[in-house]
Amino acid sequence: MNLKLYILSIVVLLCSSCSKDSTGQQESVQVNFATRIEMPTKVGEYFEAGEKLGLFGYNYIQGEDIMAPDFMYNVALEHTGERKWNTEKRYYWSPNTFKWKRFYAYYPYEESGTGENIAGLSPAAHTGAPYVDFTFTDSKTDFIVCAAADGNVENPVVQFTAKHALAKLTIGFATDIQEGYAYAKALKVNGVTKAGRYEFSTGAFTFDANPERVDFELSQPKNENGTDKDIIIDSNNAVYIDEYTMYLLPNAVTSIETVINGVQKSFDLSHVPLESGKNTSIRIVINQKGVSFTASIGDWETGGSVDGTID
Repeated sequence: MNLKLYILSIVVLLCSSCSKDSTGQQESVQVNFATRIEMPTKVGEYFEAGEKLGLFGYNYIQGEDIMAPDFMYNVALEHTGERKWNTEKRYYWSPNTFKWKRFYAYYPYEESGTGENIAGLSPAAHTGAPYVDFTFTDSKTDFIVCAAADGNVENPVVQFTAKHALAKLTIGFATDIQEGYAYAKALKVNGVTKAGRYEFSTGAFTFDANPERVDFELSQPKNENGTDKDIIIDSNNAVYIDEYTMYLLPNAVTSIETVINGVQKSFDLSHVPLESGKNTSIRIVINQKGVSFTASIGDWETGGSVDGTID
């Protein structure tokens, strides 16, 4: 998967089939899935074959409280190639129009519920909306969530709208020196929040009162011989490179360490917010009087659309 971000929406479509539920009632509509990428907020323009989303599904009657995920619990929705998706088992809508189903989803999928980045899921007996415990390990890892989407046999098209749960941090360098140039690189981001819990009920992360933090060393652009390469800056247009683009938990970091014209310098970022689904852009400006930085928060990139359906 390449490393660009996209917002996707997941459409739950239905097709005809026949089965019986546990009560012996005839069920005639199978739950199938399609995906549609509306704007770029995902790592990769397309999902690759074998990539999976994790699904939670709840049976409920309108007006009653949502209980445990008794319809689907951490079920894999797999991309099977050519933008087609499938679940290993077939699922059906109840023919009773009072019986609805509610769905949530997350990415990347972890079959056991624990892995490198997904540290844990709400238990199968957990009532109400689920949660996902996320652990930061790599600044290029994405985490996508799909909020509640409902449907029943008379409302068979259930559309998920997915969003970035993480914050994007980009670091760029610029100079307003009229003649000559400057050279720089970013070394490390200090105080990165290690873990947080995404609550689907609120659509936000929660953190410990004193969350564990780590210092994260950044990859560097390379020369042809494999040695680290400085960024040459000779205009006021900010230079941004992929190595200095990170996807972090939305909890402020403490500082960025850089080397500018051979001198190591640190910038305090403890007051700069990181927001879910937003891009915090740090612009470090080098001039004849010194070095300063500005921070701005904006949306992810926008772009075209990609549609996918299931047979």
